[in-house]
Amino acid sequence: VAIKKIGHASATPTLARRTLREIRVLRHVQHDNIVSMRDIFRTRGPLGINVYLGDSFLGISLSAKETHMFIKKSYKIDQLSGIIRKFTVMDLMEYSLHQVIHGCSNELDDYLIRRFLYQLLMGLRYLHTAGIAHRDLKPSNLLVNSDCSLRIADFGMAKLAMKDHIDEADEHCFYMTQHVATLPYRAPELLYVMPEHSTAVDMWAVGCIFAEMILRRELFPGRSVSGQIKIILTMLGAPSQKILDEIRCERTRRLIENFGDHAHRPWPEIMYCREREVTNCTTFVLGH
Repeated sequence: VAIKKIGHASATPTLARRTLREIRVLRHVQHDNIVSMRDIFRTRGPLGINVYLGDSFLGISLSAKETHMFIKKSYKIDQLSGIIRKFTVMDLMEYSLHQVIHGCSNELDDYLIRRFLYQLLMGLRYLHTAGIAHRDLKPSNLLVNSDCSLRIADFGMAKLAMKDHIDEADEHCFYMTQHVATLPYRAPELLYVMPEHSTAVDMWAVGCIFAEMILRRELFPGRSVSGQIKIILTMLGAPSQKILDEIRCERTRRLIENFGDHAHRPWPEIMYCREREVTNCTTFVLGH
């Protein structure tokens, strides 16, 4: 198993909420292509399990402020009692997909790419069927073993993607937060500050990861939001007028309009003339 230390989650409300969010998701999902959380424990000092955090902790339903205060109070009690470390116990995986893609001297063969992509899609199908959007898919959050098995990890950004299941506190995060997903894998609706987003943001990330496995480099290697938008526009062309009308951020809308009409590059050119199935797949998941 792998033992993951939970950092100072009480530092900010955002970190507190992210920690509890990941624990909640992992507690309720079980799939061959999703990393499993086997246990949670705290230790007193450097050695020895002290207190198990069971359903009394995991099953609570709190607002963002209440969550922050709960974990902060827990941390203060830990300091007074000498219990200063919290850990989660998870499946042990040997590598991240990022290490596999960029750590090998040779490119990945088509069989491995297909196998990794299939497992990623199976894990996502399970999550999306449950109404969960991961929202931070990237190669470093996909863990693999030497037997080529793959599991999705790091659910700190995960969110219920069904509006009916979002409480008032969560609704603001879901509909207003665009700063989720690492920049090279961030979907246009997040970059454009669209009024809402769904599990489609994960499918965009899948397309970026798929292309990265083939090209062995990031498909959209932006280093700022504006730079990322320009790279996407250069490759895929400008969005439709309907999408432009839905963009609430005036600065973003002006950036796109000033960029002008730009013909998208053909996918065979971007993907180095890979077979039709590859270009069809990227076209499908990276629609703009």
